[in-house]
This record gives sequence, structure tokens and C-alpha cells, in this order.
Amino acid sequence: MNRHEAPVGWLRGCLVAAVLFLLLPIENVPAADTIPPGTVVNFSNWQQYKDNMTVGMVTLFQGDHFWSFPKNAEIVVGPTVPIGRPKLYIENTEKYGSQTRIVSVGSDGGYTVANYTAGAPFPDPLSEKNPDLIGQEIHYDAYYRPQARTEYAPNCTTAVDRYGNMTRTSDTNVVFTQMTHLSSPTYPVELPDNGGYYRAAYIEQTAPEQGKYTATLLLSPNDPTRIDELYTYVPSLRRSLRLSEAARCAPLFGTDFTWEDLDGGPPGLPQLFKITYVKSMKLLALVHQNPKAYGSCGTSTGLPPEFYYNAGKQILSFPTRASGNWELRDVFVIDYKRLPAYSTGYCYGRRTVYIDKDTLFPLAVDLYDAGGKLYKMILLFNLVVGIPNTQDHLLTLAPAAGYAANFQDEHASTYIGTVPCIDHDCDAGGWTNVSRYGTADGLMKIAQ
Repeated sequence: MNRHEAPVGWLRGCLVAAVLFLLLPIENVPAADTIPPGTVVNFSNWQQYKDNMTVGMVTLFQGDHFWSFPKNAEIVVGPTVPIGRPKLYIENTEKYGSQTRIVSVGSDGGYTVANYTAGAPFPDPLSEKNPDLIGQEIHYDAYYRPQARTEYAPNCTTAVDRYGNMTRTSDTNVVFTQMTHLSSPTYPVELPDNGGYYRAAYIEQTAPEQGKYTATLLLSPNDPTRIDELYTYVPSLRRSLRLSEAARCAPLFGTDFTWEDLDGGPPGLPQLFKITYVKSMKLLALVHQNPKAYGSCGTSTGLPPEFYYNAGKQILSFPTRASGNWELRDVFVIDYKRLPAYSTGYCYGRRTVYIDKDTLFPLAVDLYDAGGKLYKMILLFNLVVGIPNTQDHLLTLAPAAGYAANFQDEHASTYIGTVPCIDHDCDAGGWTNVSRYGTADGLMKIAQ
């Protein structure tokens, strides 16, 4: 054999392998553990990064369902900026975390939490030896995530019909009040006037005029296995009414969001669900949105054009480059399915939630119907908010933006929470008043 034959054959083999690699379909490229800052993800290359997206995001890029992203949509990737958890929340995690337990409820396969005080109930859920409990632990970490004692933001909601027409349907004042299990500086672990409730979500309509003063209140009991109390104030009757638990699946102020979607992912009554840990992944998310994007809701027929591409026929709105850079965030992915005994008549067949490991905040949700088909997707865009008189920061629900795309009913809803405040920064506006914004009696003080 000629002494040059082996090297030539080896080179020929390398060239063939390289050509075959280049001919591989792009979707076979594995998920990126890192994406260099400055990378622009768009319709020409999105498949390279699809494993860093939610199912809903992939669906919107594929365009094989009713909705899609705008063809000029761009995800500009920046460096991942840690947010962390507030100092007091970390201290409470260290102090109380070892006490918390997951315990079974009844014989249907449900679970609840026991001995929880404050901080993260399960500091390291992936260390759980029982795989059936990992999803449960992540759920409670997200449910009891770092939150402000009070979050307030004027909120505007825009409906998008199947032809792309955008109509600003309502302006509201949104107030979230946490009353127990607090890790907020200058507040006790439990407010003395908590009434046995963990959290209150208050939404009062301020426009249009015909809907003004209509308000709804969701009270979540301190015991997560108890049914939430849902009230609405009807201005024409000058009284409040308690609604059925079934109203959790009803549209919220005519949007594509329901009360069950209000917490950004974790639904109520977790003991009725099989909660499964699916995987960990790196997700492209917009968590450091430009604060200027919250300065205005836009007009009656569109979002602020500097910060959002507006919708078109079968096209959703989307943040522009001016809204800020996206990041690769480490997330848990968990699935919720109602246990068979409780699945009949429920809003969704399955809920997939993407939970940021750094902040325990839900960043996105995929929702499926009873037949397993994709029904909706919810994507949140976040504003990092500083906690007054500390160096700590939070992701919040009231000061936030995002949308719900309804693939089956062929409409969508967007929202922007503007001019936000949290905790003592809300004192001057009266938003920290629990008796007004955290009790059913407070509804009767509307328009007084």
C-alpha cells in the first residue's frame, strides 16, 4: 500500500462527514446552552433556537395554527442578568425551609403542603427522591415565590380579532395584596388583618365609562386546598355578588385570560391536579423590558408603536428591539392535569408552566384542551421592580405586560401594566389599604 493512501482516505472520510453534517435538517441541532449576546433570532433562523422556546412560541414561528408572529419579529439576545431573590426571602428559606413537607390529601392522589411559614418551601426540589413529588415541590415554590406585600398598576387590555383589528377594551386598576407568608421588609410574616387569606387580587374597571366601577376580587385562603372566594361588584345594583367556583374558567373582563390564569401559571386547588416535573431548560424570555415601554398603553386601536409591532390578520403583536433584550433563563417545566375524578368541566386538559429558577416566577404557559390540542399560549414580558429601601428586586404580575393567544377561538388579548408601585411606594395612593383592596367588604366602598 502506498504510504499516502491512508491519509488521503482519512481526509476523504472527514470531508464526507462534514458534508453530511451540513446537510442535516436544522431542527436536529440540539438546544443551545448559551446563545452569544448580539444574536438575532428571526424567521430566517428560528429553528436553530426552537429548543429554547415554549411550545406556543414555536407554534407562532411555524405559523401552522391560526396565529403567528409578525414576519419582521426579532428576538435580540442579550447577556443573562441575574435577578436573585430578596435577602429576607433567602433568610426565611434558610430559617423555615427544612420544616415544610408535601402530604397526601384523600385517596384520589392529590397533595398539599404542610408546615410552611415563609421563604421558598423547597429550596432544592430536584433533590427530592420521590419523582412524583418534584412537580409538587416546584409548584409550591412558584406559588409562594418572592412577592411584594402590595403590587399596584393601572392596566390596559386590548382585544385582537381574527382580522387583526385591535380594540382597547378596558382600563383597570390592579392591586395584588399578600397577607400571610410574607418576606417583605418592614412587614410581619402575617398581617394582623389577614382574615385567614394568603392573597387577594383586586381588579376595578376605570374605562370605558359604561363599565366604570365594575370590580372583581379573588381571595385565596391561607389553606391552599380551600376554594378561592370570587366576588364581583355590579355598579347598577350597588352591591357585590359572590360568584360560583366555576367562574374561574370564565373570561376575565372579556379577555382570553381567565381567573384561573391570573397568578401567571399555578392554578388554584392544587390537590386536584397531577403535577409532573417535565424537564429543566434554557428559555428565551424578555424579563428586563425597557421601563419606558410601560409609560403608555398606546391608543384605542393599537399599542405604542415604538415598543410593539401591532397585530395584523392572523398576526399577533410583538415587542420591538426598543423593548429590550431577551435572555436565556434557566427554567423548570411542569405539567398540570386534573385528576380523573375532577377533570370533567374544567377549563383545560393540560397546563404547561415555565418557571424561572432564579426568581421562581412563571414566565410562560401553554394551555391544551381536553383532547390534547394546543388551545392557548400565554407569554409574559417583565419589568424588574426594585423593592423600596433595599437593594433587592422582583418580577411582578401587576407591573408587567404580555398576551394570551387563543388558537382555537381565533382571537387574542394583550395587556400592559403601567406606572407601577410596590410596597411602601404604594402608601400615598392608598393601595396598601387591606380593608379596601383585600376584603369583600371593601367592594362596597367603591364610588364612595
